[in-house]
Amino acid sequence: MKNKIKKRVSDLQTQLGVLLSKEPETIICAVERYRKLFKCNRVKSDGIYMVSKPNDKDTMIYIGRTITAKQGLKQRLSNHLQKQALGRYRAKKKDVAKYLVRVCEESDCTARRDFETFAIGVLSPKFNIG
Repeated sequence: MKNKIKKRVSDLQTQLGVLLSKEPETIICAVERYRKLFKCNRVKSDGIYMVSKPNDKDTMIYIGRTITAKQGLKQRLSNHLQKQALGRYRAKKKDVAKYLVRVCEESDCTARRDFETFAIGVLSPKFNIG
């Protein structure tokens, strides 16, 4: 049992390292990319994403995942440009559109949940905590 836990934690650490090493893109660019993908093949992309401010790409302010979004990552990332998210970020829509995001596609819902929980626990993003 102990070895199984160590292996799982090691796998999650590796996955987190891979996601953090990705070059971030603006939320608006990611939304457009997933919009085109969804429009072309009508298949949603599920996954985990990390948001950071444009002037501090190494500090995650929010980590999320797709759960029930019918259009997957396209829908979840688009939600971050809506009124509720703007209030959370205390920013204007034009500013939030410049926020950065890193995305890891993952089709397995349990893996998404585990990775999101692990990443939040390790990175303590401002808008996931408290």
